[in-house]
Amino acid sequence: MPDASPSAALHAARTLDRERFACALLAPVARREDLMLALAFNAETGRVRDRVREPLAGALRLQWWEEGLGGAAPGHPLLGPLALRIARGALPIEPFLSMVEARRAALDDPTPADLAALEGRIAATDGALATLVLAATGCAADAAARAAGHHLALGWGLVGTLRAVGPDRAQGWVGLPRAVLEEAGVAVEALRAGHAAPEALAAATRRLAAAARSHLDRGRALGREAGRAAAPLLAWEVAARGHLARLGRWGWNPLDPRLLDPRPRALAVLWLGLRVAARRRRLGVAGP
Repeated sequence: MPDASPSAALHAARTLDRERFACALLAPVARREDLMLALAFNAETGRVRDRVREPLAGALRLQWWEEGLGGAAPGHPLLGPLALRIARGALPIEPFLSMVEARRAALDDPTPADLAALEGRIAATDGALATLVLAATGCAADAAARAAGHHLALGWGLVGTLRAVGPDRAQGWVGLPRAVLEEAGVAVEALRAGHAAPEALAAATRRLAAAARSHLDRGRALGREAGRAAAPLLAWEVAARGHLARLGRWGWNPLDPRLLDPRPRALAVLWLGLRVAARRRRLGVAGP
């Protein structure tokens, strides 16, 4: 973590979540620090599982992050400023607590039972982050932005789950829903051991990709009624669709290591997001 300064959260967000960092740059400069704090907290708590060998160690780390939200780590470069913003009412604490609790539960039960269980987990993490993005951009009262954000977060999270199949397997985790895998003819233990049949794994991948695309479509439709200030959230769609397109080009193989490179997509997100914002201004779309 970088040393204490106004740019500490920005540095962490740029390093750990490049694409949504690029999305956040669509916000006015005055709004960005809160966005970066939310992105950095989400990324830091999200990678706890990958940095521990035992669930108990992960739970202790998550407890430390949770306690820091209440001011227990005033000198920390991320938690210090974040706790102050929460105390002043600039950001709600509930979405942060939701992230921590969902990740604590996933330590003991990493494989969701079915698609609904996976989407519930995503709603508690990426959905919570979407809520924070809207709060940070002044769009918390924008009903269209909230509805769009719900679906875009689910779409993003499903795509992220597919992109994480390889790293998860390397850690001994399986994050794909058991029911979806079994329906496609993939045993959870076979995937964990690296013995899943490519055709069967591709079938499970296509099932989740279709669900992700459906959420992204609904998010795009609902987002047309959202205010311009919601652009940092609405731009998530661009990155998620880019990953789906690449996954399709590579035969729906979630183990392809190229899925983990965000650099081309980060630039594309920012460029396309700016085009979307410009087009909305020309059309005179109302909003904060």
